[in-house]
Amino acid sequence: MKKFLIPILLALCAVMLVGCKRLELPVAGAVEITEYETSGQGEINRVTVRDSEQVKYLCQNLNSLTLKKIRRGGMTELKYQLVIYNSAGMKVKTLNITFDGHIDYGGEFYSVKKGELDLDYIKSLLLVTAQNKNEKYSYGSPIVSSGGSGIQPIETLSYTNEYTIDGESLICADGMGYYGIFSDPETKLTELPVLVADGKITVTSPEHSKIGSVRVFDTNFEHFEDHSNFDSLHHLPVGEYVIVFFENTDSRNTNPDGKTYWLTQYENIFRLSVPARKISDEQYSILFNDTSALTDFDINAKYRAGERVKFTLMAVTEQYYRVFLGEEELSLIKNDENYYYTTFAFIMPEGGAKIKIEVVSVEIPSK
Repeated sequence: MKKFLIPILLALCAVMLVGCKRLELPVAGAVEITEYETSGQGEINRVTVRDSEQVKYLCQNLNSLTLKKIRRGGMTELKYQLVIYNSAGMKVKTLNITFDGHIDYGGEFYSVKKGELDLDYIKSLLLVTAQNKNEKYSYGSPIVSSGGSGIQPIETLSYTNEYTIDGESLICADGMGYYGIFSDPETKLTELPVLVADGKITVTSPEHSKIGSVRVFDTNFEHFEDHSNFDSLHHLPVGEYVIVFFENTDSRNTNPDGKTYWLTQYENIFRLSVPARKISDEQYSILFNDTSALTDFDINAKYRAGERVKFTLMAVTEQYYRVFLGEEELSLIKNDENYYYTTFAFIMPEGGAKIKIEVVSVEIPSK
């Protein structure tokens, strides 16, 4: 009996596996997502997702599914199309997802037999372009993200230089930059794409671009403070802000055989909303390991968890500071044009805060 039972079980397993498939998406460099209105007609939104964590989650979610081949007749009701690109920018896979959650892969339709297709996550990634429909402005290539959503900021030209292959400058053209939008009486805050700070804020950009410092303005376009990078933006006080950050592009990466190339600086603009935080009733103290550099004596004795703490250190010649909140290194806020002071800010955690200040010496070479 056992002799016959084993072949029967193997045959049953083979029947069960017929038509089942696991996706094998490669490690992707980017995913282009297109959303359609009905049956693959009427494109609603399109976005290219380059953030490595977002791309990784999307591919892992799809690869975790077990698919079962199904028969479909008539017109397919296409909702999303996902085009997968490798790190070199080459198209490697295309997936179509229907309104009812079926997947068109290689010309065959599959239903999800095991696992859960995260359509909500795909929809959240499309928020990047949902707010960028105003034809009054052009939108840059960087994507600013927080939590499960992101935006493409408005792009304004600051300046551009054209160089010959030997490095000689031919043209220096100045643009209006963000000031052109700020000074335009027709500018409305509601026209600026808005990002809600749902955790840390990150920015991704093409390989030929380099992201620079971040300037923070209030909703009256008045300067609030400057940040060295995006890491500290989520430590802003609760409220609405206008954010400007710099992007330098080098066209040598896009046209290596050209006789001339361009170095261009853009200023990207978007609106940032920092939502209210949960602030506990219990108050906590701050413990500094070194108060000798501390110049801001207006710091409160105690703060509630969820409140913003901001303090200033006196700048030192041939040295700089590294400041840690526990194990996390804080990014500085540059709010002093003469660099006499160095400012840091953080959100008070539960249980209080231990601030460690390290002074790092810089060796200046002699002539």
